Amino acid sequence: PLALAAVAACLIGNWRLGPLPIWREVPGGERLQAYAGHVSAHDRAAARAVERIPDDVVVSATNSLGAHLSARERVLSFPYVQDADWIAADETQPGYGDRIAPLATASRLARLRRSPAWQLVFEEDGVLVFRRVRA
Repeated sequence: PLALAAVAACLIGNWRLGPLPIWREVPGGERLQAYAGHVSAHDRAAARAVERIPDDVVVSATNSLGAHLSARERVLSFPYVQDADWIAADETQPGYGDRIAPLATASRLARLRRSPAWQLVFEEDGVLVFRRVRA
């Protein structure tokens, strides 16, 4: 009886709190993060953007793209560029700081688009990749 009660408690707790996709279809089931496994066209664009950036370079990235680049030796948090040779930015998914003060990222991206020192090498669905132009 104790094992049965434990299994029942686990199932009820999972049904009510768990983000498993099967529970979103059950009345009263949790819907939070139920679609987190869905890969959108924007996600595919972000993956293509990140593939453009060589593995051995310093990169500055916005928060949503930085997670895909975090295995590198050095990743800077955009809008900090410093000695980065590549920049990956997602205009559609602002990071925490961008929601508080969105002008820093937006103005920096506008300057990058006009700068002869940076070349836009990828642009799709709000995902941008810039490469530093060496003279």
